[in-house]
Amino acid sequence: MKNLPNISFEFSPPKTYYGFLKMLQTQKELACVLPRFVSITYSRSSFKRNQLDLIVSMKRFFNSVVPHILCTSPKQELMKELSFYKAVGIRHVVVLKGDTPGLKEDSFSTDASDLVRLIRSVHGELFYIDVAAYPEGHPGNPSILKDIKSFVRKVEAGADSAITQYTYSADSYYKLLEDAYKLGVKIPITPGIMPIVSYDKLVYFSDLCGADIPYWIVKRLKTLKDRSCSVLEFGVDVILKLCENLISLGVSDLHIYTLNECAVVKTICKHLGYIQ
Repeated sequence: MKNLPNISFEFSPPKTYYGFLKMLQTQKELACVLPRFVSITYSRSSFKRNQLDLIVSMKRFFNSVVPHILCTSPKQELMKELSFYKAVGIRHVVVLKGDTPGLKEDSFSTDASDLVRLIRSVHGELFYIDVAAYPEGHPGNPSILKDIKSFVRKVEAGADSAITQYTYSADSYYKLLEDAYKLGVKIPITPGIMPIVSYDKLVYFSDLCGADIPYWIVKRLKTLKDRSCSVLEFGVDVILKLCENLISLGVSDLHIYTLNECAVVKTICKHLGYIQ
């Protein structure tokens, strides 16, 4: 097998019983890839199973399961979560800002660097901490410069590494690296990869999180949007070329947002060489 970067997967909490079964099947199928870790997106509306239950169930398939924790949660809730993770042997977390509209009065903070600092003050180096980075900027920040400075604060607070919001541009990813390293950031920054499974889903997620979709991708998807098989084939081709570009330039890790979609992620992994 050729030299490949470490790979990690992110799963989405299911909202229905069918979705829960689909997620389990996807996890079972992807276990053969032996990811460095898997994470699960934080959600307060998942199907009758809270975040902690889902994390425990995922440990059946993967050695390292990494929860997301949000700085907008109440401080008491955050402390309970961290104590639970410590008790069950989890030593890796992803710290995120979380949604701020309608923020509750008992929310801990609106700045993820505050939560990173809190974890370090209470638990020292017990947890390995990932934070988010944004190649095209966070939608909540008015400028790329302000966004980079926000990222630097998280690093200075004690983050060990970062995972980017998904991008379809290797140039955007490397511009982020360049800007961050100019400001003294030395931690690893892993590119986030989002498979394309439908035009509508891609537009929805990108509007939500502020990720840019290159015009040529939008233009092509519009011509294919009513042909699901063609969309998937085109999407796989886009992701493969992006990953091959990143690999050729020496990235050490790739993080795939699976959307709980088994077939398309397995196809990508197989073409890249992670599955024989």
